[in-house]
Amino acid sequence: MTKYWLSKNKHIIVGLKDVVAVFLKSDYKILGSLIPSALNGAYRKMGDIDIIADRKVKDKVIKGFKQRGYRVILVKGLGNLLGIVPIRFSKAKTKIDVFFGQVESKGWWLDLKMGFRLLVPLVIWDSGFKLKFNNIEFSGISPSAAFYVISTLEAKKTHWAKTRSKDLLILAKHVDFKEVAKIKSQQPGLWFKNIYFPVNNFIAKVGTIFQVIEDFILKLN
Repeated sequence: MTKYWLSKNKHIIVGLKDVVAVFLKSDYKILGSLIPSALNGAYRKMGDIDIIADRKVKDKVIKGFKQRGYRVILVKGLGNLLGIVPIRFSKAKTKIDVFFGQVESKGWWLDLKMGFRLLVPLVIWDSGFKLKFNNIEFSGISPSAAFYVISTLEAKKTHWAKTRSKDLLILAKHVDFKEVAKIKSQQPGLWFKNIYFPVNNFIAKVGTIFQVIEDFILKLN
């Protein structure tokens, strides 16, 4: 972990200290680029901290972040079309995006619009994988789960392709493909009542369409 990349991620270090102070380890899981960065050491600048959390602690978490000087923001974007909207806790350059969902027998569920629900399987939620970044221990999804999520949903998005390729190379060294197979067998992704839309099919295509639209808007600006 170089001093240079640590200096570029001071906002992440600040946020991570507050995350572990506000949450109990059993109530949240960190996703995204912090997983490979914890395994490898900092190697690029990260934007924010992404979290899935048990909604039973929502009020306590909001209060905790407010007490630490964070503003509470409802994120606006294309995710609003389906209701995939986190609560953002923002302080100076630190941004922490939290999705609050319901923990049930099959896993962690996020209620969306029009009766849709998003499932993160129990094998991911229950993994309780402990990682460290800059000597700060946190609860994250496992490297295998991160590999599955990034390779399925994010690696094909145009503006993320380069950074996600590096993430995948790091995660690949730690993947348990039996765990990946178990994740797939528990049917992660979008559900409507009893109808299942596989992650690597419907959602990935919708995500790609959204990304094309976002890239077009960015070019206009």
